Amino acid sequence: MAGVFKVGDEVEASSSKTPVKILELLGSGGQGEVYRVKHQSSELALKWYFDHTATQSQRSGIEKLIEDGAPGTQFLWPVELVTFKSSSSFGYLMPLRPPSSVAAVEHIAGRIRISLRQLLRACFHLAEAFHALHSKGLCYKDISLGNLFLDPAQGTILICDNDNVDVNGRNPGAVHGTPGFMAPEVLLGRSRPGTASDLFSLAVLLFRLLTRHDPFLGRRELQIRCLDGAAKRQLQGEDPLFVFHPEDGRNRPDPIEHPAPLLTWPIYPAHLRSLLEQSLGPGARDPGQRVFPGQWRKALSLCLDQHALCPHCGQEVFPEPGLPG
Repeated sequence: MAGVFKVGDEVEASSSKTPVKILELLGSGGQGEVYRVKHQSSELALKWYFDHTATQSQRSGIEKLIEDGAPGTQFLWPVELVTFKSSSSFGYLMPLRPPSSVAAVEHIAGRIRISLRQLLRACFHLAEAFHALHSKGLCYKDISLGNLFLDPAQGTILICDNDNVDVNGRNPGAVHGTPGFMAPEVLLGRSRPGTASDLFSLAVLLFRLLTRHDPFLGRRELQIRCLDGAAKRQLQGEDPLFVFHPEDGRNRPDPIEHPAPLLTWPIYPAHLRSLLEQSLGPGARDPGQRVFPGQWRKALSLCLDQHALCPHCGQEVFPEPGLPG
């Protein structure tokens, strides 16, 4: 895989005026490329923008993020701007993701082993990260499975692609979100991304982590011959119906096509399921009904307190207080 830079090339850290040596190309996306680099005595990651995405607005936004600092340790946050000779493009340094953290999509695909306790811990840390972000008046705008990494052994998380974070309501920008995680009002073009749409995306992400399934794709999906963009717009934007809506069962998961949510949903305590029902039910149409990160933290903390191993079969369970396990 060829990149803008070759192994051994050097770019410059903007503020410290120190060299950054290219070690390896890690990957490429629509905005640019990510490299493993050496800066002074540390190995870091470098995101380098393609010329057409290296706008002054993007640069100013990154400089502001660097100046303000990361909201929490869960974010792979920009730490220094990087330039290269006379190029008009630029990039930024950020912490390098440790090998123990794997893409969240690997969990959804069932390719990693993670205990229920560590999964709940990861969800708690995700809610904690968004609580810290929103407490600073910031919004992420594009949280999805593709931006999240999990450590299956520790239950910790890391959030990448933080260059789209902005002050809530300040800069509409070009980023609207990722299909399947985007709030309906944003998908339909009725609103710009902000903290309110973050709350919806967070609920979708939590549901997908907990059940390994999309919260709006149930039996109605199977009635559509071609699940194209127009169909997804209908199911996820114009008429979203949560698969476990307590009063409307038309979109329940199909036992043959969607076994994962039917197996996992009943496991979780009622207080956690009720928050998901609220955010993904009435909250899909009314942003005022969405659950805040602090509420998720409280509910997930209670789940972790209730979590136990059945003394008879060793399964992970959530016995209600006052009742025998």
